[in-house]
Amino acid sequence: RRQQFKPLIERINSTFTYHSFTQKRDVYNYMADATNRTAGDIVWTNQNKFNQLEFDLEAYVDTSTVFPNNPPLPSYVMETKLGIVAASVKIIHEKLRKGGRYIAKEQTLSCPGVSNGQPISDTRFKCYKKESYMIQFDSGDRYKLKYSITTGGYRKLRNTYTWSYIRTETYSGISEENSMEFWFDYDEPNHCTEDSSCSLNESPLQLQEDITKSPISPKWSGWVDKLSDIGKYVIEVWKMEYNIDYSGLREPDITTNVNPVPDYITVVLPENPIKFPTYEPKDPGVYSVIIEVNDRANNSKYARRFVIYDNTSEITISEIHRLYATSASNDSQFSWMTKFSQQVDVSWNNHFLNDVHEKGHFLAKILDYTPRLSDNISRVDYKKILEKFDDTEGVRNKTAIKNINSIVRFETRHGKVSTEIPQIGWVPVFPLRENFTFNLNGIDIEDGDSHQFWVRAFDIMGNTRVDSIVVHFDSSEPFVYEPMIDLNIKDGNYPFSS
Repeated sequence: RRQQFKPLIERINSTFTYHSFTQKRDVYNYMADATNRTAGDIVWTNQNKFNQLEFDLEAYVDTSTVFPNNPPLPSYVMETKLGIVAASVKIIHEKLRKGGRYIAKEQTLSCPGVSNGQPISDTRFKCYKKESYMIQFDSGDRYKLKYSITTGGYRKLRNTYTWSYIRTETYSGISEENSMEFWFDYDEPNHCTEDSSCSLNESPLQLQEDITKSPISPKWSGWVDKLSDIGKYVIEVWKMEYNIDYSGLREPDITTNVNPVPDYITVVLPENPIKFPTYEPKDPGVYSVIIEVNDRANNSKYARRFVIYDNTSEITISEIHRLYATSASNDSQFSWMTKFSQQVDVSWNNHFLNDVHEKGHFLAKILDYTPRLSDNISRVDYKKILEKFDDTEGVRNKTAIKNINSIVRFETRHGKVSTEIPQIGWVPVFPLRENFTFNLNGIDIEDGDSHQFWVRAFDIMGNTRVDSIVVHFDSSEPFVYEPMIDLNIKDGNYPFSS
């Protein structure tokens, strides 16, 4: 029955608040609540300034339940009463140093209105305190609040012969305890590349492919947070937009009228192993993948990578801008060469095009991330991408990709006329340009021969398009026969003459 004489805690919480007296409002607050919790409550925070601390406690003891069917008081007992006799909170401020933790301050606050001579039972005991605290916390500090509620009571004894008061005896009950703690962490998560502690080529953020026709698959490793541990990872995917003023791609900008949202966002817990997400965009485009690494105190660090996603576009050929041999005769629509040369110049200006990539500026430079987000307290534009965590690796990074009409590579080949596209023998055009001089040394070409010249275009996705021309060779002059005239004179076969 002694264990049953424990108080029932119906509410127990503490709130740290920073109150602005000039604005007459609470700027922010953090509550720790241990109600119905046996292990207490721990709250992490990255705020370092508070000026109010509130305690709220409500407990109850039902003596009719704890001591049912009690017999009448014996004659030597004048009076007895049981219930809650004490309630207090011990405040412990711990700080961190190289040797470990130490107690910087400790004090105990007691709730008024109860004592061994004034127990409260069969009604709710309430204790509320609001203390002014002008205190500055350092990263690594812990502020512990240990609550204790004790039951007990008394009985007054008398002389059964004279009925006079003899003495008062007190009951030693039991205590119910619980705790709440505020832990402080102002340090952002750390990646092993920052202190050269990586061992397995850990990456803050990497994409399985940054040029892909498949779903986007981000992965990461090597993130740690020494104080509060990693609380979560948040992955955002944004379709980038082209900014004419700065001639580059960037994430949609926040304006007074528009607050854009990402195409995809998901929260990933720091499990082992981590369940990495995948996302398949609806449309072709250049996408920005941003990871927020968030610790349990709400400090964050960000990294960014880029990917071109496109599983539909193709290279087209212009009917207006031709592929032709500039060495050939203009009078023959550039199909015949009348002056034979070992070198044949071929041009294809604006002949090949990936229209989707060109209109979307898929290969343009990518602008620096515009810092954004404020907590309306002390952090302004805290969402930012540090240079060391921005994308400088892979194919699609911040640097513009050299191209002509969104074509990134040309290859050429020449040979006998054929309806089949050659499989081998292609020669890259370097540097990238829309013309090439074919060398026909060692090839025996005579008047009347024809020779075929192929050009193959590649876009960034690896799509190809091949076109070709056939050039005919004839360096001989026209042969003019001596004219023969048959006169219709007399004795001829004609009935008239001229």
